[in-house]
Amino acid sequence: MLKAKVQAFIVELRRYTTRPLVLMGSPTALGELKGLDRSAKRWVISGGRPRFDGAAFWQDGTLTAAGTAYTAVAFMGSKQALKAAGE
Repeated sequence: MLKAKVQAFIVELRRYTTRPLVLMGSPTALGELKGLDRSAKRWVISGGRPRFDGAAFWQDGTLTAAGTAYTAVAFMGSKQALKAAGE
């Protein structure tokens, strides 16, 4: 059910943009979407380093700097891959 709904949403998004997509969720939720839109990067929300195939980003809590709390996110690839993702 979740996979079908996300697939329909992706199809709708693709009508409006050619920009890369990122699927964000827990390892369990992303596991249910396995095989769906292989070009979309995966953003894993997890308390520990993800052991999730294809994890491009890892979100774990917050980071406080200069009195402001920011969501702590790590890119799981190389510098070259990060640069390419921004193009």
